[in-house]
Amino acid sequence: MLFCEHPYAYIPIMKQMHLKLLAAATAISFGWLRWQGASLFTAESKGGIVDLEMADSPEKLQHLLGLWNKQVAVNNIYIDFLFIPCYAIFLAVGCQYMAEKVIRPSYQIWANRLVKLLVVVALFDVVENILMLMSIAGNFTSETLLLTRLIASCKFLLVGLAVLYILFGLFTSLVSKKSTHHGA
Repeated sequence: MLFCEHPYAYIPIMKQMHLKLLAAATAISFGWLRWQGASLFTAESKGGIVDLEMADSPEKLQHLLGLWNKQVAVNNIYIDFLFIPCYAIFLAVGCQYMAEKVIRPSYQIWANRLVKLLVVVALFDVVENILMLMSIAGNFTSETLLLTRLIASCKFLLVGLAVLYILFGLFTSLVSKKSTHHGA
């Protein structure tokens, strides 16, 4: 069959290439975050910048800022602004890709919901970054620290749901592929 007869024949391959490019961009930006922020990981701050996201008191915040070079932390947050679209788009495309692989209406409905939630996740991450920059600059209260922590917790929960959705889709598609090969 000729390619011109079936213009959509290579769409799955193109989606896989897009997914791989997005995965690479996500991995590279994550690697850059980890490399640039390596000094934020100490014996007292095993989570690096995540410890700042989860700082639950002004004392904890001040302790972290006393451990770190503040400019390194600020630059790490700026790099995170580049990481946000990479991981959010990668997860959204991954959810859509899995919805196409696992052909079940409920799975497709959840993919659509997760894609919308990933937009919220990206917005949460932007707000969280702004709050952390304010905190580093000394503009914080107990309430803004709590808000930062709540937003970060919601972000991690929703990202975890998207990752679980993708992993479950991979598992389901592998099992159905295996059962198809055994049944043939």
